[in-house]
Amino acid sequence: MVYSRRKVTDPGLWLATLRPDEDHIDVEATQMIWRAEKPTQSGAEADFAGWQDFAFGEPSVTVLPDGSVYIAFWCIQPSGRGIRYLKLRMT
Repeated sequence: MVYSRRKVTDPGLWLATLRPDEDHIDVEATQMIWRAEKPTQSGAEADFAGWQDFAFGEPSVTVLPDGSVYIAFWCIQPSGRGIRYLKLRMT
């Protein structure tokens, strides 16, 4: 699972590996995979009420035939804006 974290010391995209069973889901590991320069466009608090001010988000994940993971997301950062992607090899 890939998700956005904005209200932390290290804002960015995070990857979590999960192990679900019939009763619950265990989180095996979490790892930052992309660090945002800033969580919001204005520098304001990154809570949901200000969602139009967010500076990155909506990660989409696809597992490729070779087993690697392709992640696309949008961002508005000081270093650039647009759609970015990551390709990760799971080990």
